[in-house]
Amino acid sequence: METLAWLAMIPAMTVLAVVGHEMTHYLTIWPVAETVTIKRKSRWQLETVYQLYNDPWRMRWADISNISPSIIGVAFLIWTFFNPIAITLETLWMIPTWVVYTIGGSADYAAWLP
Repeated sequence: METLAWLAMIPAMTVLAVVGHEMTHYLTIWPVAETVTIKRKSRWQLETVYQLYNDPWRMRWADISNISPSIIGVAFLIWTFFNPIAITLETLWMIPTWVVYTIGGSADYAAWLP
């Protein structure tokens, strides 16, 4: 691929990272939720909205579901520590994609922060 094509992957993969982040929330909360939907919070933000019964174990599951993209992202970072990926123009798109997928928004960490 040409240089421009590799650079064009950065915004494209960043958009896919946002969708993948919300899909991770959706798939991890789905087994315990009554309803789950992904809504557009604003023009540039998605949000996974769900309803749960008020059981303590379901609430704990939801807390873990909120940080599940971070768990997967950190696991990928640990994996790349043992299996290094050369940062070249062809792999440069992985960095912003990983950051966007892993970090998410402040609501992901609300239950874990004081």
